[in-house]
Amino acid sequence: MPTNARPRSLPKPSVFKNASTNQWVCEYFEFDEKGRPKARRKSFVRDLKRECKSATLTEQRTAALSFQASILKDREEHERLERREREQVHLTPKQLREAKAAFAIFEQIPDRSKSLVDAVMIYRDHLRLAVDSPPLDECIRIFLSRKQQAAEKGKLSEETYKTLKQRLNNLRKTFAAKHPGITIGAVTARQLIEFFEGLDVAERTLENYLADIGNFFNDASNPKDEHRFINKNPMDGVQVHYRKFNGASAVKSAPLQRSAPVILSLEAVKRVLHVAQEQRKHGMLGFAVCGLFAGMRPSEVFDLVAQSNYWERFIKLEEGIIRIDGFGKKRDQRTIVLSECALVWLKFIKAEKLPLCFHYNPNSNNVRYANFRALAFLPEGDGERLIKLRRAVKGGHKPTEDENRFASRCRKTLQTFQDVLRHTYGTHYYYACGFDKHKTIEQMGHSSEVFVEHYRGLLNSPKDAEAYFELYPAKNPT
Repeated sequence: MPTNARPRSLPKPSVFKNASTNQWVCEYFEFDEKGRPKARRKSFVRDLKRECKSATLTEQRTAALSFQASILKDREEHERLERREREQVHLTPKQLREAKAAFAIFEQIPDRSKSLVDAVMIYRDHLRLAVDSPPLDECIRIFLSRKQQAAEKGKLSEETYKTLKQRLNNLRKTFAAKHPGITIGAVTARQLIEFFEGLDVAERTLENYLADIGNFFNDASNPKDEHRFINKNPMDGVQVHYRKFNGASAVKSAPLQRSAPVILSLEAVKRVLHVAQEQRKHGMLGFAVCGLFAGMRPSEVFDLVAQSNYWERFIKLEEGIIRIDGFGKKRDQRTIVLSECALVWLKFIKAEKLPLCFHYNPNSNNVRYANFRALAFLPEGDGERLIKLRRAVKGGHKPTEDENRFASRCRKTLQTFQDVLRHTYGTHYYYACGFDKHKTIEQMGHSSEVFVEHYRGLLNSPKDAEAYFELYPAKNPT
């Protein structure tokens, strides 16, 4: 194939204000039929009016400069392709056929901003990316490091970061045990599905795992990041696995089936309060009251007691409110209006100088809280047995198979009681306020979608709502 003669270059387009028309124009050049440069001028008043914009001199100048930049960009791309063409001196018949097929495929891509050469170069980089990807462990460490910086700058809640760290470290440890030294580019959808199916968690928690680990792999395969680790996201196959097919039609997204949240009965609430009062000196009563009678999230209680002078600044007993101000899981702002029952409980806790929450350590087992949950939510006798077993294991006892099965059964039971105090309050409040959806949403501080999911009338009797808000503290608690 003969090389093409290099064409003459055109003068650079210019932008200036036309003295005769008092309008900004862009003067550019094109070759005429005889191959000679011919000047053209373009004004932008009509274009701006067509776009319903003000045709001021400033807007005209901006449009002219943008038009000039587009001409220069197109010219640069054209010259680059011409250089590529001059460098290619010969194509074999097979290469020519492949080039024609490639162009036919390329023409089917809508809104192309790249050339076929760019597409080949991108594909080459993608292949190289998969082969040279770093270890999964290192990628998780880098991702968590960025999230930690975001949390320190207040762009991400501390609770969200801690949860994300726990889930990704679980992924890292599992893959380190089953696939030691695996690179992120070698991770497959099947391996991830095995990981998710091996989790001993509730369905809602599984969805959160899918979302958090999906965010990690989305970040690692982000096409806008020139330093990304992989070009293909293995979570795409995982998402397909958790969808259902509808006959011969396209795959439609379907959320995992969620079981209705557990709502404590009136008798179960009394039991929780009894256990909390027994452990009131450790902060369990305050924690239970904030959840059962104010609907606070655990993270909101943890962060509230970390604030200075929280009894004066955020818990306004005289006004009958608790002010949530940018802390907790959602980092939102809302005002909780306290019922008479909640006020009495909080005044009792403050008068007795009891801690409002147990000592929460995100990197520890939080034994006090674990014991409270075991005694409050497990069947009678099982809580005491589980606590004794935990203490024995901590002291060096090796559990038997029967003890392991018992502990596993207890863990599954306790998983169903996630956020049960808040859910119980929300449902009883929904009944007590006359089924006012918007009032409940405002009080709880969540979206309408979460309201539909969690508060759907699960009380055995509407009278339970009245009795619920009459559970005042005992005069002489044991």
